[in-house]
Amino acid sequence: MAGAVARNFMVIGQCIAHETKNAAKVRVKKLQFDERLHMYFPKHTNFYAHDPEKQCKVGDIVLIQALPEKMTRFITHSSSKLSTHME
Repeated sequence: MAGAVARNFMVIGQCIAHETKNAAKVRVKKLQFDERLHMYFPKHTNFYAHDPEKQCKVGDIVLIQALPEKMTRFITHSSSKLSTHME
């Protein structure tokens, strides 16, 4: 468990739609290497980040940082806004 927390200490992701109060759902994209094909394939992981002011909107790029201990069963990170989604 400690290794997983260390790997996900600070990551950049994109806010996606969610229904959770005081939290933002952030999708983090990574590349996973396939030993058989010797190729990388995209993989994503979703995290819930504490966002009491509701600063994160859908499409925003945010930096999330692991909390020392979980706030709830789902909320494991805190968010810092980097940039907004431009259309």
